[in-house]
This record gives sequence, C-alpha cells and structure tokens, in this order.
Amino acid sequence: MACCAPNSHPTPSLTFRAHSATDGTTGDEGCERNVRCECDAGYRLNVDGTGCQGCPAGTYRSLTGFQESCAFCPKKTALDLEFAPICSCINGFFRDEDTNEGPGVDCTTPPGPVTDLKTTANTSTSVTLEWTRPEVIGRDDFYYTYQIFDPDHILPDTPRRLSFTASSPKITYTEDRLRPVTPFTFRIITHNGVSDEDKENAALRKVELVIKTREGVPSAPRDVRVFTEVVVWGPPQNPNGIITGYEVKLVTLS
Repeated sequence: MACCAPNSHPTPSLTFRAHSATDGTTGDEGCERNVRCECDAGYRLNVDGTGCQGCPAGTYRSLTGFQESCAFCPKKTALDLEFAPICSCINGFFRDEDTNEGPGVDCTTPPGPVTDLKTTANTSTSVTLEWTRPEVIGRDDFYYTYQIFDPDHILPDTPRRLSFTASSPKITYTEDRLRPVTPFTFRIITHNGVSDEDKENAALRKVELVIKTREGVPSAPRDVRVFTEVVVWGPPQNPNGIITGYEVKLVTLS
C-alpha cells in the first residue's frame, strides 16, 4: 500500500520520498517504502524534505502548473487564509472563467457604466449618439455593445459589438437606419473579461436613451383626380410627420 506523510499524496513524479504515513521516517506495517509523494494543495515541502507544511496566510500553493513552493497571493484576493490552495477574489473582483484564468492571475473588476449619453445630431432618418468612457474599465479587454429597440419591431434588437478602443475617452456613433417621427430606444452596455461573472450587477452597466426622430419630407398625394373646377386627392402614403397643408398650382399649357 502506498503511504505518504500527512498532507501529501502519491504521485508519479518524484517530489519527495516518504517512508511512513506518520512521520516520514519509519516504516509502518503494510506501507510501501520509498513511495513517491507530493504535498497536497495548500502545503509545501518542509525544510528537511521529508514531509509537508502549510502555506502561511497571504500565500497559496496550487497543484496546477507544477508549483513547488507557496507563492504570494495575487492582487485583490483574500490574504487571511492559511493552507490555501488558491487565493479567492475579494468581493466585487473576479477571474475570467471562460479563459480559465489560473490561481496566479490578479482578480479584476467589471467596468462601470458609460456617462453623459446624449444625442448630438437628429434627423428624420439618423441619430448621432455620444458618450463618455467609464472611469473604471477594469481590464484591457474592455468593449461596448449597442442595442436599438424599434417600437414597430422592424429593426432587430440584437446586440452589436462596437469596435472602439478602450483608450478613447469620448465615443461618437451614428445610427442611420431610422424612420421619421419614431421614438427609438438606444442602449449602451459596457463589458470586459469578467463582466459575465458579475451577473448580479449586470443592469448597472446598461445606459439607455429614448430619442424621437424628426419629421421628414412627405411623399406625394395619392389618387389625384381632376373634375370640372375640382381637384380631389388622398393623403400621402408616407406623411413622415404631421401634414399641415397642401399647395395646388394651376399651370396654363400653351
């Protein structure tokens, strides 16, 4: 039977040889001698190389990456635990689970929301938005997504990733697929590599603005008919606003 010293386990790779399940020096009945052992996570090899001792507070030892000694905890992690196999992130900070950021990676925070979202131009078919980058972006992989909500559900509301660099303090974006005299809702969401880990505060990273587009030029009247001294027509198919009047001109043909 393979027996290792306390806080260690058998391993194919040689870390140290343990002769006992008790003190690492004397053979116990039923235990193999010269077993290859490795310290458990949260423990390191002791000074004389015969057993394992716990990592002190503020340090950790993981079994990943062939880490031999206890390492200092990364930034924004809990520092008060002894025998730690990993230093957990403190409240509000995270590691990116999708990219499997390991225990040696600093914990980071999701970004804040954009500020000063406003419109700088508004026509019958387009709107230009402007906003200020968040004071806290958390990480270098920061980015925005943009959504538009159409009351008539003609335009899709699928989020679109915007290709602006994190270093740009002011962002300007023009949407030119709009229709006249229609209230559209615009949403800007901030993201980075750990924002999906913080689902509880996801709503805080969304900022919305409702803008009604301006009136446009109406199309021509429909069904124009001329009788003796009377002209009759129907309203335009696309008024693009409120029709306030019509102009009728009499042209004499030579």
